[in-house]
Amino acid sequence: DILRFYPIYINLKDMRMTFTNRQYGRRTIVEIPMKDLDSSIATLFKNHLLELLESSPDDMVVIDLENVRFLDSTCLGALLTAFRQTGSKRKVALAAPQTAVLEVLNAARITRVMAITRTLNEALCLLPEHWLADS
Repeated sequence: DILRFYPIYINLKDMRMTFTNRQYGRRTIVEIPMKDLDSSIATLFKNHLLELLESSPDDMVVIDLENVRFLDSTCLGALLTAFRQTGSKRKVALAAPQTAVLEVLNAARITRVMAITRTLNEALCLLPEHWLADS
């Protein structure tokens, strides 16, 4: 028998990516440390959001986009998939998106299902009835 070794390729970028959750009263803040939300981390992003959205359904979720300079369609899809798979039971707000990210969110008409605020503090101060943007 010949022993064969097959290389296993690990995307080191994925290994460094961690999303941090912080509690602020009845709100959970998801901190995103990376600059680019792209296809290389879309599955990790979706799984993190699914786990969060399925736990403690009464909390509101604020996704802090302050550090994110690029959002591609795969991560936008991951965000929407996680939101829809939970039956939209949770209130979600997107805080402090940079201009390029805000343009993607507006083009996707994300405000129909999630509030977008200029700052994290604004998102934390939203009253529950304002978490879904007016159509």
